[in-house]
Amino acid sequence: MDEDVIVGNHEASQFLPTNPYSATKAGAEILVMAYGRSYGLSVITTRGNNVYEGRLFQFMGDGSNVRSYLHCEDVAETFEVILHKGEVGHVYNVGTKKERRGIDVAKDICKLFSMDPKTNIQCVES
Repeated sequence: MDEDVIVGNHEASQFLPTNPYSATKAGAEILVMAYGRSYGLSVITTRGNNVYEGRLFQFMGDGSNVRSYLHCEDVAETFEVILHKGEVGHVYNVGTKKERRGIDVAKDICKLFSMDPKTNIQCVES
């Protein structure tokens, strides 16, 4: 098995999209990099985990998909650091390797902020 799959992807990992959504994200990144190289644009690429804000949580299906999650304020702070200290042409992964079911993250946030999970978590069919 590919070591990157086991320990998590690093910035220089080969793209291995598993669905059309992730393939379009990879394609967009390649397109931006090509513009940077061809036209000398100052490009800095970030690759982020799923971001939550904390009001209404909506999941496709039952919320059992396992993902890595980051709070929006942490992501904004990270982007500011990258904007001021990042190097043009570099790629920065923004995230964590810790993964949890989305529904569990949403329930924990509701509990932390005394929010009713019945009104703040929605699972919709795809």
